[in-house]
Amino acid sequence: MFKLQPMRILKYDDDVMLTVNKEDYLKDKENYTSYPWLKSGWTVPFVTGHKYKISWGNNGLDWEQMQVGLSERWAETDKSIYFVHNFTDVRHEYDVTVNSLKKDSANFKNDTIDLLKPSDWQLGNNVLYNMTEVREFHFVVNGKQPEKGKIATSRNMKFVGHRCIGKNCFDEPAPEAECVSEIRSWSNPKDWDVEKDAKKRKE
Repeated sequence: MFKLQPMRILKYDDDVMLTVNKEDYLKDKENYTSYPWLKSGWTVPFVTGHKYKISWGNNGLDWEQMQVGLSERWAETDKSIYFVHNFTDVRHEYDVTVNSLKKDSANFKNDTIDLLKPSDWQLGNNVLYNMTEVREFHFVVNGKQPEKGKIATSRNMKFVGHRCIGKNCFDEPAPEAECVSEIRSWSNPKDWDVEKDAKKRKE
């Protein structure tokens, strides 16, 4: 689905968003920088210390899995990059891993962004806003390793989005209605009078 689709990047710093009408700003395609697909992905430079909204395709495509390869030039003293990605489909949870670190590492749990000061953010901090009126996933990239000695200079992040966790995520399907032998015509209003039974509708 994403192959050959452009990656679109929008400046999303808080001070920028305070000066614009958000709805108009998001709709104006002139505000986006677009990067083309290159063989197997997108190669994109970012300025540290800023926030960006990222999306794919002309209207924004949902994804269930995404991998991000980070430059080996990252240092712990570098400023963070804050990413925002919106989604349309249901997202109950996102798994975040870096190299072989497990998803249950404290650093990768949901809400770790909001619980920390920006100066304390580490690679993999994230938060999911799955309210219908928001539907955004935020994550942090920087050079601060979640666990010393566990991540080499090569850093690969993997994100997996889940529509549902557990067995009872969605409402039970409506019961099937019984089929009736009566033939009704769309053009005959009497056939659709619910206050009359089938016999009376034919009278």
